[in-house]
Amino acid sequence: MPEGAKNLIDIIYKVSVTAYVQMIKILKYLLTLIGIIWVLERYSDFRWILYIRSLFSIFDAADLVKLDLPWWSFGAVDHINNYLNDLSGEAVVLEWGSGASTVWLARRSKKVYTMEHDVEWSKTTQKLISNYRNVELITVPPDEKMDIFDSEYISKKPGYKGLNFNSYVNAINKIDEKFDLIAIDGRCRSACLKLATPKLKPGGIVLFDDSKRRRYQKALLDSGLMIKRYKGMKSGVPFFPYETVVLISNKLATV
Repeated sequence: MPEGAKNLIDIIYKVSVTAYVQMIKILKYLLTLIGIIWVLERYSDFRWILYIRSLFSIFDAADLVKLDLPWWSFGAVDHINNYLNDLSGEAVVLEWGSGASTVWLARRSKKVYTMEHDVEWSKTTQKLISNYRNVELITVPPDEKMDIFDSEYISKKPGYKGLNFNSYVNAINKIDEKFDLIAIDGRCRSACLKLATPKLKPGGIVLFDDSKRRRYQKALLDSGLMIKRYKGMKSGVPFFPYETVVLISNKLATV
């Protein structure tokens, strides 16, 4: 596809998303006035009702924190929740990509390291985690200098295209820990997965969001971990099936 066409598609996508988010905010305000949002929250123990309520939380991390939801598919949320419960709150966790998931993990873990590339979004996350002393927020902005040998660290995402995320990805190696859980939901996810596997504790697992994308399939297969795909509803997203993968180490898979 010509570069001009790609840029036009990116612009149309951004405008469409912005318009949708603004519409949802207005609708949420009106539904709050007449009590519908309260009703949805009152009966949010029912999964479908919780999902519908979460649709009014798109790009609103504070609202997802209120609902106690990370931005993953619901099946993966259940898997990770059960796994962390089995560890009785003693899990050590690392995630690439901070936000509502950071608080969700902090409520269920002993220690959470969260790495964020966006300086402005880090400020939002810092407010969300202000009451959680078990969270360490590590902000690693991209390097604008491109190195031809670091192609796997070069983002193709609109807005970050051409930026080098080598330091962001490799920040995991500066942490002297092994992890029970590593959540990958940021930039250069395939490169993150390569470094995540050797940093897992025996029996540890990896959560890999947006796993349905074609560019991630080779990295998932090459990881050597058992792949469990969770398709379906994702909080805040008005279309599905969505997919989040949980990668399980061989030791755990044979239990």
